[in-house]
Amino acid sequence: MATFKDYINEKKTELMDLQQAIKDDTVSDYWGNGLAYEGKDLLDIYVKSIRDFDDIIAEEAQENSDVTDFQGQECYLGYNTKTDTFISGFDCSFTEEVENSEFDMDDEDSYEDEYVYEDSSTNATIEFKIVKGKIKTGSINIGGYGIFYNNKGEGYDIIRRDKNIIDIRLD
Repeated sequence: MATFKDYINEKKTELMDLQQAIKDDTVSDYWGNGLAYEGKDLLDIYVKSIRDFDDIIAEEAQENSDVTDFQGQECYLGYNTKTDTFISGFDCSFTEEVENSEFDMDDEDSYEDEYVYEDSSTNATIEFKIVKGKIKTGSINIGGYGIFYNNKGEGYDIIRRDKNIIDIRLD
């Protein structure tokens, strides 16, 4: 009996061009097993960039707030047919310094710290182009609280509003 790993390792001998797969409505059939962009295997290009995307998003998050231990988990890939760009979505977790509601500045005997650290989650997207097999990153959007697929008004909800975006990978 073939395993999922066997299925992934059995690359199709011919790559299916993304534009043709969109026309044929077969994108999901070829993702991970022969979907091509500019003649190169899209999966190979994308997998090599996910770690960089995670680092870019973490750097952006830490520049704009007091978060630490920021980690992202890639969970989405889409393609915008109008702008010829890709969008990668992430579930993210982080630790954030917040004011301690138990802290009483007027109480000299208080043992509570003024700030505490709380674990939280958010979602993020990064837009990118592929030029000659290399990824060129574009806009980064870090959403509010909540994960990518279950957050009303953010994450996947925003992506679904744009009818030009084709889902390639849903996790």
